[in-house]
Amino acid sequence: MGLFKRRRTHVAATMLALSVAMTAVFSGGATAEADAFQRTWMRTDKPVADGQVGRTWMWGPMETAVEVTERYLEAPNGERQVMYFDKSRMEVTSPGGDPNSIWYVTNGLLVQEMVTGEMQMGNNSFDHVGAAQVNVAGDSDDPNGPTYAALANVLYVPLGFPEDVIISRIDRNGVVTDDPELTSYGVTAQEYVIDTNHRVASPFWGFMNSQGTVFENGQVVNAPLFENPYYATGYPITEAYWANVKVGGEYRDVLLQCFQRRCLTYTPGNDPGWQVEAGNVGQHYHQWRYGGDSAGGDPVSGEALFTKCQACHAIDGSSGLGPPLNGLYGSTVLLASGETLIADQAYIHESIVDPGAKRSAGYSVTMPTIPLTEQQVDDLVAYIITLE
Repeated sequence: MGLFKRRRTHVAATMLALSVAMTAVFSGGATAEADAFQRTWMRTDKPVADGQVGRTWMWGPMETAVEVTERYLEAPNGERQVMYFDKSRMEVTSPGGDPNSIWYVTNGLLVQEMVTGEMQMGNNSFDHVGAAQVNVAGDSDDPNGPTYAALANVLYVPLGFPEDVIISRIDRNGVVTDDPELTSYGVTAQEYVIDTNHRVASPFWGFMNSQGTVFENGQVVNAPLFENPYYATGYPITEAYWANVKVGGEYRDVLLQCFQRRCLTYTPGNDPGWQVEAGNVGQHYHQWRYGGDSAGGDPVSGEALFTKCQACHAIDGSSGLGPPLNGLYGSTVLLASGETLIADQAYIHESIVDPGAKRSAGYSVTMPTIPLTEQQVDDLVAYIITLE
């Protein structure tokens, strides 16, 4: 009985520490969203953090969490709080919904956005910012691994037959070739998803339907890892392909398959609990959306182009015909319409290519449209993001 009490005290203390950590990251304090984010994280990742199970993180260590306010048309006041982790993003678009539903917290179609280059700003609203030139799997400096942009070439590739052994390789440019030697891994195309016309590879389908150690209702239990097999991943948007990618500085064969929300990898040589892993989609998406390099934007080239903008826009905080641009990125902007929004990468991009779309309050002169290539726009965006 004494041991049981001590165990309960330890669990309660751990939950309190996590609650403090989550509400500290989520600056709105102890809100329904923060509670739901915490509960969602704890279900799969608390046992990993506590060393009770050896398997992939589904979100990532708590210390990687980053809170951001993002614009989303259908959210209250056009904005929603989201939380980025290494592996994904948590979001609550409808705070008035049922907080006990597994769909109260969603994780966005992040992979689909990065592959298509269409950043979602509302249920049916998208900003075209260019596909992500970011490695899907392996080390970030690997010059040979496939990028999200490369996967656009295989979105509509005809699916294979059920139980076909997967022997297809994909390279950095999205070119697919067959390698019969991959037959030895015995990985097959398995579950067919009619919604996207793709099959889920056998290791991933097994993982998505697996049982494991989870944290529910204040205790550690053995239960389905996912209450719905597609909750974490969404539907597959590609077939599964092998790729030779650099992991920890060494090249190895890795099977990868991308879904609407996540990319999963299978590495046969890993320990059993780590053979299937969730890719660092949250980290990659944040880099794509906020890092200024979604389409290869170069801030140095952007600075040179900025000479065309200096007549109207200052970078020292002073006002001109147009608003100052230093400190713009990440700030709250009041529009002439009376609405406010967060100046993210997509907003800056749109303001350059369509200056009248969201004009800042207090400025009656609409910026003329300047003829720029898409690359030059990306370079300018990358430069403006660096201005403090």
